[in-house]
Amino acid sequence: MPRPSRTLQLGDPAPEFSLRDAATNLPVTLDALLRDRRGGLLVFHRGMW
Repeated sequence: MPRPSRTLQLGDPAPEFSLRDAATNLPVTLDALLRDRRGGLLVFHRGMW
């Protein structure tokens, strides 16, 4: 995956992405979350140790 050309700043729109839902393992896109007005929370875990 290419690295972004710059760091996002406060107020910048998030880039489109697709991830798997932790409960259902189905793909979920940012666009679908925003379209359904559910919103989203993206959490980064540094490691699993």
